[in-house]
Formats: sequence, structure tokens, C-alpha cells
Amino acid sequence: LKDNHLQTIADLQEKVFELAKQSKKISEDIQSKTQRIKELNRCFICADIIKENKAVYQEYKDKTFLKDKFYNSHKDEIENYKKARKTIEKFTGTSAIKSSDWQKEISSLEKEIQDLTEDKAKVQDEFKQIDHIKYAVKIVNDEYGIDLSIEIDKAIKRGDKPSVIAQLKKFQEQEERKEQYKQKAKEKAKENYKNKGEER
Repeated sequence: LKDNHLQTIADLQEKVFELAKQSKKISEDIQSKTQRIKELNRCFICADIIKENKAVYQEYKDKTFLKDKFYNSHKDEIENYKKARKTIEKFTGTSAIKSSDWQKEISSLEKEIQDLTEDKAKVQDEFKQIDHIKYAVKIVNDEYGIDLSIEIDKAIKRGDKPSVIAQLKKFQEQEERKEQYKQKAKEKAKENYKNKGEER
């Protein structure tokens, strides 16, 4: 708690909100960089297609006589070549094949993804710590008969910031949802046990 400067339930909830935002941002960054790697790998595939069909396409471009006939008999190769060039231009801004640049960018992105994955793991660890604290807070509240609804009313009367009151309410809602989930899980387990007994 001291390490994170957490003194109240509202502080705790604010920290959860902050961690959730961090986690979402990291996930989005990883997704974006992963997508970019996929695009660059597609460029490598397109480069191979261009090499395979370059001779046919060049012959087609150079033809002045019976050009349409040549196109019709080599349509797939010509169209594949053109599509590959367009795809590379779409992903890189130029139709030129720059394999070494693509590879450098992929290596850089992979390193960034690795760093982001480590950052996400740290955030997840913090989430676990916060969950332990929240559980401990619930135990203490239950033991001492502290009602969060009363604490929220006190915060409103004290004139606490709306954000503090909102965080307290959010904490209360989360705890209530957890209790509802546990209750449903218990009921389901009982129902399953009962059904198994009847099957016997």
C-alpha cells in the first residue's frame, strides 16, 4: 500500500482504473505492432510473386504487337504482378522492394513487442496485488461491520470530490458483482451435484 501511496478505498479503486488503462494501451500497442509485422511479411510474399512474374510482365509491357493476345494468354501472371506491386505500395508507401528495410523494421517491432509484453506482465502482477488488498479490505469491512453505502454517504456529506465518491461506488458495485457471481456458482454446483445424485 505504501509503495503505491494508497490510503483509502477510493485510492485503491483509482489505482485499479489506472492499471486497466495501462493494460488496455499496452494490448493495443502490441496488436498494432503485430499487425504491422504481418503487413511486412506480406510484402516479402509479394516480392517473391513479383520476381516469379517479372519476366512475363516486362515482356507484356514491351510488346507493341499482339499485346492483347499476349495479355489474355498470361493474364494470371500479369495481374498477380500488378497486385503484388500495389500491395507493397499500400503497406510501405512505395512499390519498390526494400527487403533489408522491412527486415530491420520487423526486428525492431519484435523487440518492442517483447518489451511491451514484459510491461504487461508487470501490470498483471500489480493487478494481483491490488486484488489481494481488495480481498483484505472486504474481510476487514465484514469483520468490523463497515457498510460501504454508509461510507459513500459520509464522503458525500464531507464534500469529497465526485471522483472519490464515484470510485467508492465502483468498488461497492464490483464487490456486489463478485458476491452475486459466487452465489450463482454455488447454486450451479449444488444443482450439478443434485443432478448427478438423481442420475445414480
